[in-house]
Order: sequence, then structure tokens, then C-alpha cells
Amino acid sequence: MMLSRSVHKHAIFIISIITTSIVVGSKNFSIFQSDDGALYITLVKQSFIWTTAIKSLTTNFFQGDGGVFLTMNVWVNPVFIVYKFLSGNDVVFAVNAITFFAMCIFLYFLSLSFGLPRLPASIAAQCVAVIACTPAGNILGFASRVISLNSNFAFTGGILLFVIAIIHYSSNKSKTTAALLGLAVGAILIYGVICDPLWFIVMAVTVAPFLICYAIAAIIIGNCTSLIITASVSLSIFAIPATYLYGLIGYSARNVFSSEMGFEEDRSFQVIALYTSTYGAIIYILSALGCCLLIYFGGRSSRKIGWAGLGQISFIAAITALYGLSNTNWALLPLPLYFEVAAVHLSIIAGCVGWYRIIRDYAARTSGEGILPAPVSKMIWAATFVPALVMLKPSSQPMPPVPGALPTTLPGELLSTLDPLRIQPGQPFRGATASMIGFNSGELAVSRPFSNAKIAQLETLWRQGIPTLEEYSQLVTSPSYLVVSRILAGRGDNHMRNLLIPRRINPALMKALGVRMVISNTPLSEGVPIGHFTDERGQDFYIFEWPDYNYGNYSPTNIIPVNSASEAISRMAEGDMDYRNNVIVQNGDIDATPLTKATFSEIVFNADSKIDLAAGSTGTSIVIIPIQFSRCLYVDGDDVYLFRANLMETGILFKGKIQVRITNRFDIFHPACRLRDISDMKRLDITALRREREAKGPSPTGERK
Repeated sequence: MMLSRSVHKHAIFIISIITTSIVVGSKNFSIFQSDDGALYITLVKQSFIWTTAIKSLTTNFFQGDGGVFLTMNVWVNPVFIVYKFLSGNDVVFAVNAITFFAMCIFLYFLSLSFGLPRLPASIAAQCVAVIACTPAGNILGFASRVISLNSNFAFTGGILLFVIAIIHYSSNKSKTTAALLGLAVGAILIYGVICDPLWFIVMAVTVAPFLICYAIAAIIIGNCTSLIITASVSLSIFAIPATYLYGLIGYSARNVFSSEMGFEEDRSFQVIALYTSTYGAIIYILSALGCCLLIYFGGRSSRKIGWAGLGQISFIAAITALYGLSNTNWALLPLPLYFEVAAVHLSIIAGCVGWYRIIRDYAARTSGEGILPAPVSKMIWAATFVPALVMLKPSSQPMPPVPGALPTTLPGELLSTLDPLRIQPGQPFRGATASMIGFNSGELAVSRPFSNAKIAQLETLWRQGIPTLEEYSQLVTSPSYLVVSRILAGRGDNHMRNLLIPRRINPALMKALGVRMVISNTPLSEGVPIGHFTDERGQDFYIFEWPDYNYGNYSPTNIIPVNSASEAISRMAEGDMDYRNNVIVQNGDIDATPLTKATFSEIVFNADSKIDLAAGSTGTSIVIIPIQFSRCLYVDGDDVYLFRANLMETGILFKGKIQVRITNRFDIFHPACRLRDISDMKRLDITALRREREAKGPSPTGERK
């Protein structure tokens, strides 16, 4: 009977959040708002074509000479699996509903673990989920739009909330139960890494203050044996993906060149609701007071939650103040609003527990009954979604694009002209494009109008299946960043940490990187003009073609050995560098044997992100393919050697006629190869280039020298 009653109450909660989730979805909030939204939709759909469940961070043929996709694994994340079966507004509805439903579930279990009964836990979970996942959060002053833009962000963060709930639940369990819960936590953490490794790291950093305060409180208060067991077992399991995560971050440009990166915007954009909204400040203050009540009146277990919640709020408030008052470059750290989006839920729920305890005890003392009579409790159980519906009442429109001089759309006729570049699985590579629109404008590459316009242009091209030299990824690699920032852009063109935008035209290098067509809003002196279009705003678009681009057929015979990245960049920046006949190689990488030109060479991209290469030679030859090199690339042929060419491209040394397949083996089970990439960067001393730029000091705005 007791079990039946428990299931009945949980079933009512499930029904209520399903109802609320349907309302959230039907409101058509467009969980993907503004520029990021269309980009995510395009990349998710591409991921289903070009990746697999294990190989989710593989070669992305659409951008940056094979830069990785955004880090989400669409195959194992329920938020994104709907993209494989739905389209249009149906996708928006489903993603909205699933994201909200998942967040409610995670917050519900967190509330139960922290000590709320089912009814208050249900209400708290749904109200906090409304703040986290809908525009109601914006109305209250919270930065919830970040979760609204990134559903995998919300799901990955929810996983960590669930982990914290399990950890707290284990605090008063037996040693055996604590060990089993530790196994469960470890398995859930690995699942979170597979879902989205980068956002998992970001979310883990944002909840770290809560966990640190919780651990300190547990040590001081005592009775932490079970917690130590749970944490030890889970961390031992989590050691499995640790190398994988290090490899991801260690090879990224933000790990080495974060001091050069930035985003030009009003810093108040990143300030949390405590400082910007009356409603937000009230929620923060009430949550902090609730945590204080929990510390003062709660038991040993509750006091840990109170201290952790209060510590989290204090940390968020302090780091936001530091950000707002300083000019520190935060390219390596999560911005303050991420701490609010990802972790403030913990403090709000903890505060709710404190206030509930006080109200419950007061009601019990004054009436001798429970906090609510049974009939009233049942009525609220049947309508726990009402608070959510009330908060959802204000209508919301997608965020308007930030105004700027650059166009955010491309004419249809222009896209038709680029149609020969379209890539599909099983078809040969026929060149990429470079969108040089605004390359000579006065707007900075890191300005919001410029970067937003670029993202919109790139999304349009990728949606049409057209590869680009530009790259948008949180894991932009160090070699790719160096080539673009040092040769294809100037010192005044500081880049965003996840968007590489060429601002200078270098035909020889760009052709070597596979660029066949260039889009510009001004006539160019290089290339063959093949199109001139004007949009409804009167904006001109020109397309120029470079016939002798590298489609995998460049076969140099002269090897230029270098000992450092600085030396490689200097040679590549030379105006007379001929990549068809010369290749820059790390000293000692390949023997300087007599080379002959390859008689033919062609590359084909396959649906599983594998590359087929067919080439022939009358002797020993090299071919350079416009794909970023990595020690994780594996070739299945004999007497075929892959090496780093021109700092970032893939060179193939072979004899005779070959028909081979190249595979990127990097994944959570094969991370060691990425450590060799990091070792390459250390041998090339890439940090010398950063030190050199730092020594020169800030450049004048817009300087491109």
C-alpha cells in the first residue's frame, strides 16, 4: 500500500511536468534564439550525417580544413535525437519540451535529496526549471537565455545536478551502499563526458564552488566516511576519460593563446541578475537567507547543504564583481553568467529547503497539523504546473540580431554559384569557399556585430553543404589559430575564442588550404570573377574563383625543414611561397629522399568522417590534402606515412599507386594520440609566438600588420 501511494505521488509529478513541458514546447520559444540557434540546428543535422556515437569529435569537412564539430554528441543525447526524425517547428517544439522535462526531473531529484518532500520538490523543480529554460528567466533578470541557446548545455548541467543529488544522498548510507552509489556516479559522469565533453568541463567548473564548500562543511561537521567512499570510487572511474578531456583542452588554441582572445562587448552583458534585476536580487537574497536558516536550524546533513549553497552564491557574486571591475581577459575561464546559469539552481533549491523547514515547523507548532490539510495538498499535486504557466505568460520573441554594417544573409543566386563546392558523402572534394565579406571594414573581428554577421553567413553556407575556410568551434586547434591569426589576419584582429575569421587575403596559402572560391563585398585583384549580385539592401556580393586550388593534388618536391612554429610561420608568410612545389615540415619528420610529382591524387569524404585517398606516382611522392593534421589520423595502407605539413595540413608520403582510407581515431577510448599532438606543439615551441605578440603590446585598433 505504501509503495502504491509513493508511485501514485511520483506519477502525479510526472504528469504535471509533462503538461508543463508541452506548454513550454507549444509556446515556440525557439530554444535556439538568434544567431546561435540556426547554427546549432545546422550542425546537429550535419552531425547525424558525418559522425557516429563514438566518433563524435571527428574531422568536420565543412569548416577550418577539418576542424572538429561543436562538442555535442547528438547520438547519445536525448535532447538532440529528435533531429533525426523531425524538422521545422516540430524540432523546436520537441527540443523545448524534452529540455524542460529533463531539467525538471534533475531538479526534482536534487530537491528530494536536499530534503524537500515530494510536493514542495515538485513545485520548486518546475519553477526553477522555468527560470533556467524559458524566457521567464530573462524577465526575472537571469541569464537563462544561455541554456535556451544550448540545450546540450542544459542537459549536461542537469546531469551534474543529478550527480550532486546522489552524492548528498550517500552521506548517511552504509559503506557498501556508498561504494555502489560511487559506481553509479562514475558511470553518470562518463556518460556526461560522452554527451558533451567541453560543456561538461565548463559545467563542472561552475558547480565546483558548491562541491568545495560542501566538502569543507562535511569535514568540519563530521560523519563524512560515506561521502569519502562515494567520491573515491566515482573519481577512480572518472580517471578513464581524464586523459581524453586533457587532450581536448590541451590542444586547443584557448589553452595557449587565451591572452590574445576576447570579445568586444559591454561587460554588463555578463553580469548576473543579483546586480541587474530587482526580481533577480530578491531571489538571490531569499536563497541566501534560506541557506542561512538551514545552517542555523538544520541537522548535520542539512547544514552541509546550507553552507554549500551560501558559498556558491557568495562565489558567484564575488566573481561577477571581479569581472565587472577588471579588464581581465576571461577567454580561458567560464564567464560569470555561466556560473549563474549552471549553478545558481543549487543555491535556490538549498534556500527553498531552509524556508520550507521554517514554515513547516511554524505550522506544526501553531496548528498541530501538517503544513497543509490533505485535500489542499492533493489539489496542489494535481496542478503543480500552475506556477510555471503563470511565469510563462509573458510572450517572448527571438532576440533581435545585433545591428551592424555587414549583411547576415546571402543572396540565393550567390549560393547557386557556389553549388559546385557542395559536399555529400562519397563525393570527391571540389574546393572550399572563404567569406571575405567585410575583410577591409573598420569593424573588429571580435565585435559583436561583425562576429554575429559572420556566424549567420557561415551557417547559411554550411546549411547548403558548402565547406568554408572559416571555423566555428570551442576547440579551435592551436595550429589552425596560428595560421589564421599570424598570416590571414593582423595583430589588431583579435579573435573570439571559438571563431576564426580571416581578414587578409593570401591567395597562395588560401589555395593550399583548399579555397577555390572567395566571396567579397568589394572587387578583388586576385582570381577570376564569376559572379556579381546585389541583395535587397543594395549590398554588393562578388565571387572570384582560383582554378589552381588544392583539392588534394598538391605534390611538392622540395622539403623545407623547420625547428619551430615561429620559423614555419615566417616561411609561410613570405609572399613568394609556392605551396605547389614546396612543403614546410618539422625537422626530422621525414627523410629528404628524392621526390617526384604525383601523377594523380583525389580525396573523397565519407559519411563516417573517413577520407578515401587515391594517388599514384612513378617513384616516391608527397601529396598535401587540405585536412588538419593530427597524430590521431590513421591510414590503413602499407608504405604510406602521414606527417604534419605547413604547420596544420596533412602530408602523405607514398610510393607507386595507393588506394587508402584515413581515419581519425581520437575518442574517449583512444586519447593518447592527442597527447602526441600536444607534444608536437611543445617541440615547435608555439608559446614563443604568444610571447612575441605579448612583448609587442596591444596594437592600435584595426591595425592589420
